Amino acid sequence: MSPLKRFLLAGLAIYSFLAVVGLFVFRSPKLSPAYLEKHEAAHERYVEITTNPRFEVFRERPHLYAPDDPRHEQLAFVQAYLRQPEYQRERVRIEAFTLWFHLLNGGAFLVLVLRMGYRPVVDYLDKRTVQIRDRLETASQARIVSLHELAEVQAQADAWPHKEEELKKRADDAIDNSLVQIREEGRLSRIQLARETEDRKRAEIFRAAGQIKEEMVSEAVGTLEKRYATEATERELRQNVEQFVRLLELIT
Repeated sequence: MSPLKRFLLAGLAIYSFLAVVGLFVFRSPKLSPAYLEKHEAAHERYVEITTNPRFEVFRERPHLYAPDDPRHEQLAFVQAYLRQPEYQRERVRIEAFTLWFHLLNGGAFLVLVLRMGYRPVVDYLDKRTVQIRDRLETASQARIVSLHELAEVQAQADAWPHKEEELKKRADDAIDNSLVQIREEGRLSRIQLARETEDRKRAEIFRAAGQIKEEMVSEAVGTLEKRYATEATERELRQNVEQFVRLLELIT
């Protein structure tokens, strides 16, 4: 026979023995036949009165009702019935019977739980303990990482004023360099514009001079043609040609 079966049989035997002891000593959770045989009429009247809802309402505040209300007499009967020594003994016996079997059943259940559920409960508690320990370890590691990150963030926050000043200085330097570059580009643009203007002026002057030369040549040619027509001597014609050549050399 396995240990579990021996345990169950032994527990059943002990439970049965204690139950028989309780039945032998306290007999029943009800009023005994001997008591009912002697006080049956009074008990029936007590039950009839106490099960009436109107009496229960009266019982809570009897001073609110008229003195001639018949429920005052019923209340006096109930109180006298409950004060009887025989009823008090029956009541103590019934309460002892109820308490005995409550303790017996509760003890049997507790023994069964401890005997049969001890190992599963212990295993479950061990498992939960390991899970809680793992969670605590994970939480501790996360807390350490968070503290490191917080320290880094705090260090960056502390260093931010210096970085901000450095960035501001770099921005100012970049703006100054840009202004210098813009001024230089403006100066070069003005020089280039002046040069282009001067070149355009020279070109206009050269163009005007060319036109003037052309006009002078045209006028000189016209003059020569007129002279050729009017002058008859070869000597004068040669002199005019020589003058015309010199004039062309001076113009060109």
